[in-house]
Amino acid sequence: MPQFNFENNVKVFNSSVEIYDKSGLKEVEQRVIDKYFIKDEYTLDVGCGTGRTTSELYRRGYPVVGVDIAENMVKKAKERYYWFAVEVMDVSNLKYKDKSFSNVLFSYNGLDFLHPKEKRIKALKEILRVLKPKGIFAFSSRNSRFIPNNAGRARIWLRNLINGNLFRNYRINYQKSGNLIVYSAPIKSQVEDLKNVGFTILDIMGIDSNKWYSQFFEACPYYICTKT
Repeated sequence: MPQFNFENNVKVFNSSVEIYDKSGLKEVEQRVIDKYFIKDEYTLDVGCGTGRTTSELYRRGYPVVGVDIAENMVKKAKERYYWFAVEVMDVSNLKYKDKSFSNVLFSYNGLDFLHPKEKRIKALKEILRVLKPKGIFAFSSRNSRFIPNNAGRARIWLRNLINGNLFRNYRINYQKSGNLIVYSAPIKSQVEDLKNVGFTILDIMGIDSNKWYSQFFEACPYYICTKT
């Protein structure tokens, strides 16, 4: 898939600010933050986009800074929210000291847009580095065993099957704003990667409150980890 790479992903996001300009936390994000995040502690919001999650963290009383690789996203966030810091930054090369944050959030499957996988693993290592001991890292990621449950997802699934990408870690997310290369892996594989980097898994949350949901019916579970 030579025509798809991380740089192309960044270009798509920079040209699609209005599409990704949302507000408010998703229900599962509220549950993750309310249950696991350490109150009133320094928090890093990675892949903050136009500030959707960053603004909500700030509203909940977290001293928060947002970072994103897409300059146009950050520009929009700065225009809208001047009362907290938002910076252009690559998560695989964070400009923060070791043990700087008690909480790190990477929402909306943002980690999946890092390509190749070596960059994804480097990002996980960087997050571990800037996280304080016993700090919390939460992120969502695509589950490759998820069975498509609507026409749009089924079309993308079928195109990846036809193009030979369905059984690879990286698939193509075909959309009008621009095609993206995205990571997708079984839950078990995601857990193994996190453990190999040095994280301890605390929980895996889905769209409902049932912890032991089926691996075939959860599209993008949230992984909640800690640094021991």
